[in-house]
Amino acid sequence: MPATQPQAGAEGPDDQRAAALARASFDTAPDGIVVLDGHGRILLWNPRFLALWNFPPAMLARRDPDEMRGHTAAQLQDPAAYLASIPSLLQNAQATGGQSVALRDGRVYERHASPLGPVPGVPTAAGGVIVRWRDITLRHRAEQRLQELSTLLDLALSGADMAYCDVDLVSRKVRSVNERWYSIVGYSPQELADDVEAWDALVHPDDDAARAAAWQAHLTGQAPRYEAEFRMRHKAGHWVWLQARGLATERGPDGRATRLVGTRQDISRAKEAEARLRELAHTDELTGIHNRRSFLDRAAEELQRAARHGHPVALLMMDLDHFKAINDQHGHAGGDCVLRSFVQTARRVMRQSDVFGRVGGEEFAALLPHTGLDGARAIGERLLQRTRSHPAVLDGGVRAGYSVSIGVAALTAAAPGIEGLMAAADGALYRAKAQGRDRLEIASG
Repeated sequence: MPATQPQAGAEGPDDQRAAALARASFDTAPDGIVVLDGHGRILLWNPRFLALWNFPPAMLARRDPDEMRGHTAAQLQDPAAYLASIPSLLQNAQATGGQSVALRDGRVYERHASPLGPVPGVPTAAGGVIVRWRDITLRHRAEQRLQELSTLLDLALSGADMAYCDVDLVSRKVRSVNERWYSIVGYSPQELADDVEAWDALVHPDDDAARAAAWQAHLTGQAPRYEAEFRMRHKAGHWVWLQARGLATERGPDGRATRLVGTRQDISRAKEAEARLRELAHTDELTGIHNRRSFLDRAAEELQRAARHGHPVALLMMDLDHFKAINDQHGHAGGDCVLRSFVQTARRVMRQSDVFGRVGGEEFAALLPHTGLDGARAIGERLLQRTRSHPAVLDGGVRAGYSVSIGVAALTAAAPGIEGLMAAADGALYRAKAQGRDRLEIASG
C-alpha cells in the first residue's frame, strides 16, 4: 500500500493504461522497492519489500519510519552499520549499488539506491531516494562455494606442485595465476610481465617448436587439449622441466580459442629419473660402461657409418685371465674391484671415439672407428702393458695383480657385421688364451 496516493488529474486512456502498467510492474517486481523522501519518510512500497522484511500489519498502519528501520535493523547481523548508512543514503545524489547486508537467519540481501526526481502531484523533500532490495542468498552461497572450491583447488595444486593459469588469448594476457606459477621458475609476480610472449621467451630453444605446435593445434581446434613437455629457464639460470596441460574454455565464431585455462607441473625429478633409467638400461651397473645390448647397438651404428664412408674399423675382444681364481682368492667384492680397475685402465688407453663395453662376466669389447689392424694392435699392446703395471687396489690397500688376453679383428668382407666381427675377434682371443694368456692375437684372414 502506498503511504501517499498521488492526486488524480485529467488523464486520457493511454495515460491511464501506462499508469496501470507502471503500477503492475512496480507491484510484481522481483525486488523489494521502497520510495523515501529526503527526510526518510516512506512514500511508497511494493509487496516484495514487505515480504522481504516481514513487517507486522500494525507497524505498517503506524507508518513510523524510525520504527520500521528499527525492525529492519533488528534482523541484520550488523544493525549499527545499517542505521549509520541511512543519512548518506538519503543525501546521495548518485545511484549506488551492490551493497550487501547479512541477516541473522543466514540470508543475504543486496541494496541498490537511486535519486528520486520530482514527481508531479507528490510533495517530496529534496534528496528523495528509491531503494531496491534484492535477495541474493542463493548467489552468495554459490559464490561462497566457488571460493571454497577455489581454495581447495589451490591447496590441491600446491600439494601437487602445480601452477594454474587463465589466459586471455585476445589480449594475450596471463591472468588468475596462483603463486606457484611464478615460483616454479624462481620469479615473483613483479619480475615478469603478464603477457604470453614474456613466458614464451623462457622456453628452451630446442623445445619451443614442439611446444608451439601443440599450443596452436589446440587453439585452432585440431587437438582436443593442449599437452606439452618442455624446459623453461629458471631465474637462477638452470633449466626446469615442465609438463603443461590446457583446455580452451571459450572460442570465437571462427572456432579459434579466445580463453584457455591450464596447469604446469615441475617434472624435473621425473625427467632425471627417466634419464637415470635410460642410463641403467644401457650401462653396466658395476663398471659404468656400455652393457652388452648398448655396446651392440652402438657398434652396429658405427659399422654402418664406416660402410657408408669406407672407413676402417677394428675390434678388440678382451678377457681377464684366471678370473675365477681371483674371485676364489679375494671374494666377489675383490673380483668386482678388479673389474672396475681394468675398466679404469682401459679407459686411459681408449680414445673418446672408441665404443667400450662389458659383454660378459669378465669379457669386454672395444670397437675402434677409423682404425686398421696395425692401429688396433698398437692400442691392444699398450693395454697389455698398462694392465701388467697397474694392479687393482682392493679394500685395505691390498694389491691384486692380474692380466688380460686380447683378440683383434678388422672389418672385412668375410666379417661385414658386428656378429661376424666379434666372432673373428673371439677366435683370436681363444688362441691368445691357448698360447699362454696375457697376450694379443690377430684374427686370420
